[in-house]
Amino acid sequence: MTISMPTSLPPTAPPVDELGRLIRSRFSLVYVDSTEERRAESLVLGAARACGRRVWTWSISDGLTLADSSDEDLSTATPEAALRRIITLAANDVVIMRDMARHVEEDPRVERLVPDIARDTDATLVLLGPHGDIPDAVRRTAASWEL
Repeated sequence: MTISMPTSLPPTAPPVDELGRLIRSRFSLVYVDSTEERRAESLVLGAARACGRRVWTWSISDGLTLADSSDEDLSTATPEAALRRIITLAANDVVIMRDMARHVEEDPRVERLVPDIARDTDATLVLLGPHGDIPDAVRRTAASWEL
């Protein structure tokens, strides 16, 4: 099931408000299709903070990092390790995952973990990057947002 932005949003709603609505609506998986990684990440961070949520970032080069912290957890640098760690995070955390959609397509364990986390946790995973086609495992459970 694909969930898109609700049509009731005014067309001039600021991006932080649109993302905030997705986060407050408890979407557990948000797919942000953008080539402007820094800008998109800043908007997600602002929206999550406005909702009172703790924010993590993940990349294959740094692993999981709590926003505004320089402490990288390199043991979570692989997609599977990061997703298994996210299962243990506090409820309501937002995790910005750079380029994760590509890994969902390439690894069946990762493809299975993403919908499991979306179903079984209160965390919000934000898959960020220029993804093109949304993988089927993500499409069924994700809200889409384009910058």
